[in-house]
Amino acid sequence: MVSANIEKYGRGGVVRNASKSCLGAFFGFVGMGDAFEAELRAVLEGLRFAWEKGWRKIVLESDAQEVVHVLQGITSLGCHNHFELIKEVFNLLQREWVVQLQHIYRDANKLADCLARKGSHSLAQVQWWDDPSPDVATFLLSDSLASV
Repeated sequence: MVSANIEKYGRGGVVRNASKSCLGAFFGFVGMGDAFEAELRAVLEGLRFAWEKGWRKIVLESDAQEVVHVLQGITSLGCHNHFELIKEVFNLLQREWVVQLQHIYRDANKLADCLARKGSHSLAQVQWWDDPSPDVATFLLSDSLASV
């Protein structure tokens, strides 16, 4: 269950190819909200990026199990606080593409977590790197080893 605590949040994500090589990364400020909203906004940003790049068969991984379950239809929406945002993600998922949603453990998602923390202290709405700097290589290696 997501905490109802209202805090300052950022979003972050990594786009990888099938062999887990990094194709891009992003971070940005979400604002005041909760962790569920921040995770949803990261999913939305990642989907938008993939669509704009023309990728039509993707695997979306998130360490936010509740978000994955909501998007897979496992968890009922009811009167969800973030219904409009969830609807926006669903609208993207309905496009002409194949999106597989997967829950992964936080240990396999360290770079995205680090980027989200950076986003919480950023003034940028969203900042993309098509070619992340070499200093993220440690996180990329760590993520790939944890997902084996």
